[in-house]
Amino acid sequence: LEIAIGALLIFLCLPKLQDLKSTEHIKSDTGFWLVVAGLLSGLIMAGVAGNAPNAVTRDLLAFMFLLLPFWLSPYKEDPIMRKLLINGSVFVGISFSLRFLASIDPLALANGTAFSDPHYSYLANSPLVLFTALFMLYKVFEMLHHNAINIVRIAIYALAMAIPLIAMGVMQQRATLFCIAVYASILCLWTILTKPAKGIFILAIGTALSFYMWDNLHELLIVLWEKTRLSGANMRFMEWQAVLSQID
Repeated sequence: LEIAIGALLIFLCLPKLQDLKSTEHIKSDTGFWLVVAGLLSGLIMAGVAGNAPNAVTRDLLAFMFLLLPFWLSPYKEDPIMRKLLINGSVFVGISFSLRFLASIDPLALANGTAFSDPHYSYLANSPLVLFTALFMLYKVFEMLHHNAINIVRIAIYALAMAIPLIAMGVMQQRATLFCIAVYASILCLWTILTKPAKGIFILAIGTALSFYMWDNLHELLIVLWEKTRLSGANMRFMEWQAVLSQID
């Protein structure tokens, strides 16, 4: 039933796909139908599975983030609403990260088990956490490109970036950490090409921090390598292969 309703609602959205190509703005009813499709399919499945209200709310917040382009598109010329939506997403991403980190049992972590509660562990998998890390990383580099560097704001952005980074590191999220590393490399190259002195300064700071935190980074790399050895380079791809093999 959930699949049938979701497919029907998505089908109703197809005539509105042309709006996605618009350079002006996406009509509000496009986002409306996508919201309806996501809410109904998700809520029906949650009701059938008997999920707790807090778990349903957690997933709905992550789903709303996926619709962020639709929320932002009509407000390109409305800086207040745009900032409200982006800052709201960042707030939820940091909140999810902190709630996950607060649920960690230090003794369990020392024994190789990072999570004391799987429900809170799931929070670190939210796309809002990755978005927050990437957005704060961008804000750090953006501030460095200003002629007058504001050290306090850079420190705030760096701290806000560190919180989801730590959460994803403890969660051993290989793909997301790799994306952040690639994005950081692109931003660093951009800075070197446009602001060579500041780019070299960033490299120096990054190198110094890497040496200072090498023990932690080395331990994380070992854990990620072991996870790759046990589950493969792309666990999701292998899972789908197993499913398809059973279907065949």
